[in-house]
Amino acid sequence: MTAEEMFFVWLHYEGLTRKKLWWVMENYQPYTSFGKALQQNDSTAITYLGEELARKIQKDLSNENILKHANMLAKHNISVLLASHKAYPQELLCLEEDAPPILYYKGNVNVLSSRTIAVVGTRKPTQYAREMTAKFSAGLAEKGFTVVSGLAYGIDTEAAVATLGVHKPTIAVLANGLDTVYPEQNTMLARKIEENGLLLSENPMHTQPQPYQFLERNRIISALSEGVLIVEAGEKSGALNTAQHTINQGKELFVLPSLLTNKQGRGSNRLLTEVPDAFTTSVEDICARLHVEVVSTNEQMPMLTENEQKVYAILEEGETEFDVLQERTNMDTCELNSLLTSMEIRGIIRKLPANFYSV
Repeated sequence: MTAEEMFFVWLHYEGLTRKKLWWVMENYQPYTSFGKALQQNDSTAITYLGEELARKIQKDLSNENILKHANMLAKHNISVLLASHKAYPQELLCLEEDAPPILYYKGNVNVLSSRTIAVVGTRKPTQYAREMTAKFSAGLAEKGFTVVSGLAYGIDTEAAVATLGVHKPTIAVLANGLDTVYPEQNTMLARKIEENGLLLSENPMHTQPQPYQFLERNRIISALSEGVLIVEAGEKSGALNTAQHTINQGKELFVLPSLLTNKQGRGSNRLLTEVPDAFTTSVEDICARLHVEVVSTNEQMPMLTENEQKVYAILEEGETEFDVLQERTNMDTCELNSLLTSMEIRGIIRKLPANFYSV
């Protein structure tokens, strides 16, 4: 970590807001001139920061305190990106004054330069939404997109798990500091993302997530992404807030339709009445709108195991029920279920209502 990074991380921890950090970065070059200005009781700096905060920084400003906080970050394997760093995502700068001046991260920062798409939705998805999240996330990842989500319960978790399941990186944008994981139940998933992708936050260590921070986090998810896919969202789902950011930022919005009787999908269905062009039913739809070439099925067909070849050959004859597949392949229930799920996630087959399958 550079001396400049350590200084601004310390200021952030001292209590400077996003707006005030930007003000310091833009008005004090080199950065060391800000500390000198405060030591000299510069009236402009004290007035802008406020008397109480300015005096606190004056009192705490020391190389020892700055280094102490940098060591705390290092202990938790947390790195930082200032907005001036070449690896900082340029898409976030389009947020202008709402862009985070500092990003904290764990994992591979290089994934920020890949093509990205967000997959978000309700924290309490239906089984259908879980299946669609797995199918779309894995399919988009295999088309070269890095899937972005928020590590929340439900759709976010399903998206990350499915992406990692096809051995592709994923990005999780957290509302809290990176020294903790929220929800706690996703601690193991967060470790896997750190190893195979990127954990990202605009908040310093020891930040416990507040409701407004989840909403603020959503602007980063949409800004990082070329498009946002809403799988399923209730009437008060935070995913609707992400959708609004997506529209405001001029990004592509994609929404899967839900059954009219599904309460968990009322928000996403309302989105479709407001933004009809967001309607989508396939990975191919999304790829076409994001100008990604989709090769023919024959060209993209992955290698199949012997049992997968048997199943695929049967399904080529037409839609087939699970019990019939089991009878014709002589596979036990658990083995066939696992095989079908794997093939579905990889986009080779589709699961239909009433336990039918098709290619």
